[in-house]
Order: sequence, then structure tokens, then C-alpha cells
Amino acid sequence: MTLIREIQELASDSTTSLPDLLRKTKILARRLQSPELADWADHELNGYPADAELPSYRVHKTYSRGRFADYGRRADLQIDTNALPERPDWREMATTVYFREPIAYFQELIATPRTADERFDWMR
Repeated sequence: MTLIREIQELASDSTTSLPDLLRKTKILARRLQSPELADWADHELNGYPADAELPSYRVHKTYSRGRFADYGRRADLQIDTNALPERPDWREMATTVYFREPIAYFQELIATPRTADERFDWMR
């Protein structure tokens, strides 16, 4: 069986480990002499460095929420980002999430039960 066929079969099998599939993709990239494919597979496996451009599926537009408490009451409210200072990086930071972590991080995140109050630090 050729490597490309093996990758195709693994990709269509729901029990395949995504990191295993990405490692095989790195091998294919080397054989094809495709540095772009090799870099992509490596970044998916090991995470994207701060200076690497992220694929669009790893950038998520969102809104900011804040937890406010006063006299024993608590509320989670959406923050109006237009009220933030004019600094573009502040507004972008409040409305855009960049997922740079390795794929294994997200697999563990999905597999680990969480309570409704748990929060994740996306701004590392």
C-alpha cells in the first residue's frame, strides 16, 4: 500500500489518532519535497510559534465576557469592545482567539470533563 493510500484510509477511520496521521503526513511531505506541507503538519503536531501565520480554522472571532460582583451578586456580562481604548491590539485581543496549541492539547481538552465554571486561558 502506498503512503498516500495509507493516509487516506487512516483519515477516514474515526479511531485513528490525529497525531499519528500528522506524523505520516510529515513523512509524505518529505518524500514529496513539500516544505509547506511539512511545516503545516509540524505546527499542527507541536503548536504554532508566535511568528507563524495561523490557518483560518485556528482563528476565532468572539466576544468578551466579564464576571462582575457587587454586594454578593454576580453577573457574567458581555463587554462592549467599543468602550476599550482606541489601541487596535486591545480590541483585537478582546475579540479574537488564536489557537496556537498542539492538536494533542485540544484532544485532551475535549476528552477531559469540565464543569460549567471552569475557564481556559487562551491568552498565553
